[in-house]
Amino acid sequence: MKQITPVKLTSSLPDFVRDRFCPEILPKIHDKIQLLKLETLSMERILLAVNNYSNLRQLDIFIMNTETDMQLFTNTSSLVHIFQNQIMTLNINGEEYLLRDHLEINRQAEIFMNILIMYNKLRHFKFYTSVPIGTAYISFGIESPMFLSPTLVELHIVVYRFDEYLFLLDGRFNQLRILFVKTFHILPLYRSIINRKNIISHMPRLNQFIFNIRSIINYNNLNYFPSNEDIHRTFINFKDNQVTSCVDYFPTSKYGQCHIYSCPFILTYYENLTNNFPGGLFNTVQQIELFDEQLTIINSEQQNFNNENRKYSIINYYHLTKLHLVHVHDDYAEQFLLDTKTYLSNYIQLSIHYDQLQRVTEYFTRNTTRYNCSKVKQLYLYGLSQLPKQYNTYFPYLK
Repeated sequence: MKQITPVKLTSSLPDFVRDRFCPEILPKIHDKIQLLKLETLSMERILLAVNNYSNLRQLDIFIMNTETDMQLFTNTSSLVHIFQNQIMTLNINGEEYLLRDHLEINRQAEIFMNILIMYNKLRHFKFYTSVPIGTAYISFGIESPMFLSPTLVELHIVVYRFDEYLFLLDGRFNQLRILFVKTFHILPLYRSIINRKNIISHMPRLNQFIFNIRSIINYNNLNYFPSNEDIHRTFINFKDNQVTSCVDYFPTSKYGQCHIYSCPFILTYYENLTNNFPGGLFNTVQQIELFDEQLTIINSEQQNFNNENRKYSIINYYHLTKLHLVHVHDDYAEQFLLDTKTYLSNYIQLSIHYDQLQRVTEYFTRNTTRYNCSKVKQLYLYGLSQLPKQYNTYFPYLK
């Protein structure tokens, strides 16, 4: 059982573990190691514990503190010889709340650029792509950044502005084959779609374009309200892609949302699912975030049913592992917790308001929600006051 509070997901190795691991274990296995997963507080000591990691080709690094960790990614670092000569695959991640001000964003951008300069053999690079969009991104500013890589074939990155993505397509990565970009701030709705078409026209060797784009725009910035049909017409030249779009306008909150994605949908998450969800087959989705029109209004609107007496088939979620039901009407919570509507194959992580969970489960006595609640292994409750005794029987597998 967990309440929602800022939690660090990674911590440094205890001294007693490092004191044994470095002098006793590493010397015996160092020549067989191909991949190391390290946090930055322990990284330097572990990588310098032996003279040679002859087969090391991949590093997964968790940045604990950008201010103190920046020196690890400069040409004066004691780890330069390993970075330059061996590492071909690099995955960088960190705490979600590290990138919330301009100083942190600039530090991350500097680390990113230093890595591309230092790692001479880097071919596969993922930079802060495992955290939720909006909690981590970098920005290069308005001037062209000073970095390039003649070896990189795959890049995953999160940038602040959509047009910063263009810096990655100006020829500085002449061997790039796979580019995965998330962007936090997109151009006004219709203009951004037109710009995407122009981007594609400058990639004549592009074999496959897989995308998942969600634009959110304030009403004050909209001179024109495109319909779903308008959005579809902008993709008329996409001969090899089936494109699905979903446009929502929320007068109460005064903003619009446009979700466009290529089919088949291959991502593991589906964010901000609304009443206008177009449907389809989602074989790879493991995490769903439901979205209700009135995010900040207490009385969110219920779902619209054309036929109250119609019987719907039970939906099976074979791959779902995380379910986020925080800003939704009770109808949505019932949709996923009632075993007459949903079947959960896996044990899941559930996030929900405590009061809403009480209502939907009828104070933990409702039999039709008991089965799906028994599939919850991790429970994040908002507004938790006191745990009732029924939790032990209603959620028997909670960690």
